[in-house]
Amino acid sequence: MMLRWGRMAAARSAAMPLGRAPTLAVARRSMATSASTENATEGEMTLFNELTKSLSPTKLEVADISGGCGAMYQIEVTSAAFRGMSPVQQHRHVTTLLKPYIKEMHGIRIKTFAAPSSS
Repeated sequence: MMLRWGRMAAARSAAMPLGRAPTLAVARRSMATSASTENATEGEMTLFNELTKSLSPTKLEVADISGGCGAMYQIEVTSAAFRGMSPVQQHRHVTTLLKPYIKEMHGIRIKTFAAPSSS
């Protein structure tokens, strides 16, 4: 696992009381529509395939941001299926599609975008 120590974390640690450990950011890898899937975890592949099948996205990124244990995922999806939906409706649509998988997770971050019309 790669750890990244950023300037913000270093600035915060200078102001932190003694005895408190600084926060380290974990560098994450993501699985995108244009990337190879050979290094993807089983959970990433499952979510990726489910969203691809249901939404036919123009862009889809799925990342296990829990360090590989499958407890938390980040998803960014752009799809024509979201046209005419508010952001809340888009997120509800994604969570409804992934409901069987979400109940096994600690958390999920979702970013959704409606694909521009191709007229």
